[in-house]
Amino acid sequence: MQARRQWTMRFDGTVQDFTGRDASHTYTKAGTYTAIAKVGLNNGYCSFDIKETVTIK
Repeated sequence: MQARRQWTMRFDGTVQDFTGRDASHTYTKAGTYTAIAKVGLNNGYCSFDIKETVTIK
């Protein structure tokens, strides 16, 4: 059985939803941002959050 991946990501005040193996976002302004990804696998039976601070110059 292949896992179904669902991503809900929060970037600089916006929320984006993705499905599939990859998710990405392009920042348009320099600054420090906190990106939060909520990842759900197997129709929500397993989920976790990833939080990362990134600095764009």
